[in-house]
Amino acid sequence: MEYNIVIILNNFNFRENIRDTKMKFKHYFLLSLLLLSISLPASAQGIEKGYIILYDESHDQFFTSDMMSTAFDSLSDALGVQITIKVNTDKFTTTSLQGADLLIVSNPGVDSEALDGESDAIKDFVSKGTGVLYMSNPFSYNSSLAGHAETMNQLIFADIGVTMSTGTVDIDNTTIIVDEFNNNGNETNVYIGADNLETDVFRTEVNNLTQSKFLLYSAIVSPKNPTTEMYGNASEYSYAINQNYDDALSSELNLKSPRWMEAKEFSTKGRAMLLGSTTMFSEYAYNSTSNWIDQEDNLKLFQNLIAWLLHITPLPEVNEIVNQEVSWFITYNIFVALGIGILLIILWFGSLWYQGKLSISNFFAIGKPLPEKPKKDKSKANKKKKNKRRKT
Repeated sequence: MEYNIVIILNNFNFRENIRDTKMKFKHYFLLSLLLLSISLPASAQGIEKGYIILYDESHDQFFTSDMMSTAFDSLSDALGVQITIKVNTDKFTTTSLQGADLLIVSNPGVDSEALDGESDAIKDFVSKGTGVLYMSNPFSYNSSLAGHAETMNQLIFADIGVTMSTGTVDIDNTTIIVDEFNNNGNETNVYIGADNLETDVFRTEVNNLTQSKFLLYSAIVSPKNPTTEMYGNASEYSYAINQNYDDALSSELNLKSPRWMEAKEFSTKGRAMLLGSTTMFSEYAYNSTSNWIDQEDNLKLFQNLIAWLLHITPLPEVNEIVNQEVSWFITYNIFVALGIGILLIILWFGSLWYQGKLSISNFFAIGKPLPEKPKKDKSKANKKKKNKRRKT
């Protein structure tokens, strides 16, 4: 009987030890998973908000949305948000512009005209904190390519304080920038650098353009206030001419060099920008093998300008307590620790098995209720005690 009781007690202790081991291992495993999830490098940020860009094709534009496809298709990945391009074919009204975050108007066609109220509708649209991008084009022997600068000026609301500068010979075509020194064999194809962007926001929103180079095919943007803080200049060797190739830069502006871009932010947080080129960001052929958008860093520049107009700013750098290298080191060691822990448990169970202290029957009996201890018959014990007393 004593021997059986000892076996039962030993078996009970063994089961309790196994049960404790299982609980400890379970807690250890869960804790390891928690540490692992904390230490792994954070995944890319999820898209929090989508933006809608409304591209106008209601003014007989030569540059349709298809001709801007490379530039538009790059935006979602470059900006880290979902960008949806919608085409506008209606007159600009409060209703037709509703729901968009940015309106883009490329140079209107040569036979186009601005309708009454369209400029006011755009002004109301921007007053709600949204943006508008006007893109005109310099004169060209292809009248469709050049478009109608006067129609563009009628669509630009006065608060922007800027217009497209038109030549004195043909007001349907805008004044052009030329450069005899910074070009690619064509004086109308002007090289400019990031240092010609007179504000840091256009250089750092998405791509760091500090060392970038762009190829400009551009019209003059004429500011009414030359002290505007956000603008783009051509190089100091550039100058503007009209279709007679006469000097067309207004001396009263007192500008260091011709401007190809002007931008402004209003008190309502709405933003407006006027670019002197649609061509440089388009699929229009540059030569027999490439398009304008493919030249230099023109695509990156376009992405930065759109980011500014949509108020998309880069995420602030986080001073990580544990950088990615250290995080990887921690993750690696957690896996090693888990592996060693599992190996030790296997060795421990194997040792018990080898010593005969563990068998299949009592292993699977873990967690089952223990058998009740046999109860002593007290009445028989009392009779034995009485008989002993009588004998004595």
